[in-house]
Amino acid sequence: FPYPGVTVKSLLSQRSVLPKYEYFIEKIQPEPVELAKPFLTNKDILNLLIRYKPEVNRAPETGFVYCNTNFALLALIIEKVTATPFPEAMKQMVFEPLKMSNTFIFKEKDITTASKSFYNRGPKPHPLDRLDLIYGDKNVYTTPRDLLNFSKAMYAENFLKKDLMDMVFTPYSNERPGVKNYGIGFRMKVYENQKILPYHTG
Repeated sequence: FPYPGVTVKSLLSQRSVLPKYEYFIEKIQPEPVELAKPFLTNKDILNLLIRYKPEVNRAPETGFVYCNTNFALLALIIEKVTATPFPEAMKQMVFEPLKMSNTFIFKEKDITTASKSFYNRGPKPHPLDRLDLIYGDKNVYTTPRDLLNFSKAMYAENFLKKDLMDMVFTPYSNERPGVKNYGIGFRMKVYENQKILPYHTG
């Protein structure tokens, strides 16, 4: 892996400053064989990072840069550590324990049955593209009720240990003064009275 200094924590806190895969793959010339496939995988992204070593313009941990590459790589780490495909690992570790029975990680087999995305102007389905099966940064299909179960678990004492919860809601990007910050997987607003409002877009 050609980016020394990048750690699991810097991936989690969006401080790795790695290149964004959705942009750097478009600049590779001549186009590698992976990019001719209908769908790229997380491993394809890792292999392209290793082979082409796209440049970064700063060192890790020098600032916050939101990047989907971080969570795509984290999914691969989970697969490596658990020896389980990421969709199944999430099912075993998160979805089933929290009774999120209508939640899954989108895979190719789900293309014909899963809800489609639509353009915001009119009822036309948005076609899938070659990045649509990468997971970790996206592709959790769920329902409002299942999402409520997850939300309640985030504040329950028996889901994550307190020291882990404290890490999740610690603001890590403090180079610039201001209310906006980022913890682990959560954007947050940190107010003067130290109250924290965690949230996320997307």
